[in-house]
Amino acid sequence: MDAEFWVAVAAVLISVVALIRGEILQRRGGPEAARRRAVENAAEALGAVVALIEHADTKMPSSSEISAVMQNFERECLRLEPMLPTGARHVRVSVRQAMAHFFGPPACGAIDPTAGEKPAHPFDRYWWDIGTTYLDHARNCLGAWLVDDRRNRQMRLLPYYL
Repeated sequence: MDAEFWVAVAAVLISVVALIRGEILQRRGGPEAARRRAVENAAEALGAVVALIEHADTKMPSSSEISAVMQNFERECLRLEPMLPTGARHVRVSVRQAMAHFFGPPACGAIDPTAGEKPAHPFDRYWWDIGTTYLDHARNCLGAWLVDDRRNRQMRLLPYYL
């Protein structure tokens, strides 16, 4: 057995190791990419909710508008919930709680279809401030998770009741 044979054997072994390593890395990247897309879509759906409450201090949206935005948000979150990072799986319920404290029944249109026909609560600066603060917190946590490095992938989104 000469040196050419051992070089060929080493080349085959290196190729096999590289192939296996590439397959492992590709399989690990699949769930990560799905979680990333889920967080991006949840953040986008949350943007519509933020836009709804953001200017409610100057012009209160209608009950039907509140109900439509919340139903869309809840539908999107229900679709994405299994793929969201563990610390963010409560975002649908927490956002609904924040919006229900401020807007009242129309924010629960995904749970009760008749809630969209009920009148919204009158503007209350206290609940508006708490709701906008929580939505900013949620949006910031989702955004920070997207740009964070792989070593620190824990989601730190607090539930609304905290």
